[in-house]
Amino acid sequence: MNKFLIPLVLIQIHVFGQKTSSGGKVTTSKQELNSIIRNNSYEVGNLTPVMNMNELRSGKADTSNVVYINDEQKSGIFRYNRKNLSSKDDSAMVILVGKRRYEREYVSIKPEFFGANAKDNLDDGPAIQRALNAATERGMKVTFSEGTYLTSITLIPKIVVPAPVYAYRLTLEGSGSGLTKVKSMHNNDILRITQGEKTFAGRESNILIKDLDFDGNAKAAHCINANHIANFKIIDCKLTGATQSNLKIGEGISENFGIDIIRCYSGGRSVNDAHNNAGVELVNCRYAYIERLTTDGSKYGIYMDGSDKSFITNCHLEGSKIAAIRITGTGGGEHKISNNMLMPYVQYESSAKFDGELVGINIDGSKGGSSANIIYGNICIVPDSISLPVKTSLSRANNTLRANPTLIISGNTSKATGFLLGYDIGLNKALIQITNGRFQEGESITQSSTGGMAILGKIVNPSSKGIMISGSSESNIISNNQIRLNPTVGIDISTNNNIVSNNIIEANTGVLKNGDFAILVGNIIKSNNNIAVKNIKGKIELNANQLNGKVIGLNDAK
Repeated sequence: MNKFLIPLVLIQIHVFGQKTSSGGKVTTSKQELNSIIRNNSYEVGNLTPVMNMNELRSGKADTSNVVYINDEQKSGIFRYNRKNLSSKDDSAMVILVGKRRYEREYVSIKPEFFGANAKDNLDDGPAIQRALNAATERGMKVTFSEGTYLTSITLIPKIVVPAPVYAYRLTLEGSGSGLTKVKSMHNNDILRITQGEKTFAGRESNILIKDLDFDGNAKAAHCINANHIANFKIIDCKLTGATQSNLKIGEGISENFGIDIIRCYSGGRSVNDAHNNAGVELVNCRYAYIERLTTDGSKYGIYMDGSDKSFITNCHLEGSKIAAIRITGTGGGEHKISNNMLMPYVQYESSAKFDGELVGINIDGSKGGSSANIIYGNICIVPDSISLPVKTSLSRANNTLRANPTLIISGNTSKATGFLLGYDIGLNKALIQITNGRFQEGESITQSSTGGMAILGKIVNPSSKGIMISGSSESNIISNNQIRLNPTVGIDISTNNNIVSNNIIEANTGVLKNGDFAILVGNIIKSNNNIAVKNIKGKIELNANQLNGKVIGLNDAK
């Protein structure tokens, strides 16, 4: 074929062979163009031939500077870079043909470039890891396709900017809300970001994770485990099925700051109905912003240790086994907890994580700090203690005992009945939901159908509280909250110098105070026991509070 023929043909068509027409002129199809290019590639010069990876490696491109690779999910445009004299051929981003290096043109990097496939049931972990490596080297994002990626390894991105910045410059993004999932096939973390330095100054990790679901598959310890980080954002993601915590940030003595968790869901339930430690666990974190987080299950919806200055707002934390929000450690406090729906409760679970006390918000300053918090506009729906199971240890327990609501257990002495909500065989710890009577310590029990028998040890009667502040957590403002369903205590403050104002409280005891001084003003309390305020010690100032429809003054406090 004459070498001038190809340019003449291409005058009448768009790039990649799209049809054109003008008057009665003959058009050229894409298939015909491909045939011309494939058969005459040595003549196409700087035009854009279409071929697969193997054809590119074989030299089909000749001197073409731009090649379109049509090779399933590895498809894309590759451009010859005459300045690149050293990059290795990775079969994804750089293809070496003789001495010529063709580099992929891209807006983002996809795991598919390295062989992943979200539509099959094969291990995608190594391919995703290679995508992470390529992305951090280039300061680019990794875009995941619709489907489920399986990984048999812990995915660990690399730092690309060294000390003192320690930046990852990494963005991970799915195809849309609920469309992309990364699922664990192993017992470690799915994604681990823990290579930063412990020093505080200068760090800016620059990590964004968006529209990705992580499934621990009741195997992985954490869906995401990050440490020594700054500027970390996770948005519109779903995390489920980890055995420890779905999202954990910080551990040891590290400092982590600039953390945003927005519009995410964390489910603590794993496939065997057990629950993990926390939906979100923050250790030694500062300036965390948590908005519209939804949790279901776990011992804690949000667990914070040694952290301060967080902002928790508009969250829905449901099904927690101990507390919807738990803040402890030596952090400086100054948390702002506002406009959240908190619904801790106990239900069937085989591993029995309920410890006998259920709380909406629990701030424990026994280790120091955690003062000057603002708790405003939250709704705490906490059940009364009568509806909660009792916790007991078992001795000489027969392993045929089962945590199953349909199997009745009976006390051989008390004649009380109930069923096991949870049973930890290793610890011989059980939760008993009582349906009639009251069990006695030391008595034997028998389970129907299974014939399981055991001796009851110490029985811990449950209690429930809407908001609980203890230790040295002083100078808190608790205002405009609603506490419902008659917990044992509405607000329990065992600290000094607190203001409790304009709350609506349904509880057996409205406010339990055990500190040097507190101001209670404008609270509306409904109490089955007719106790608005129980003051254990110290001074208290009451003003314009109401108990069961009656305005009360200082002398009415009990």
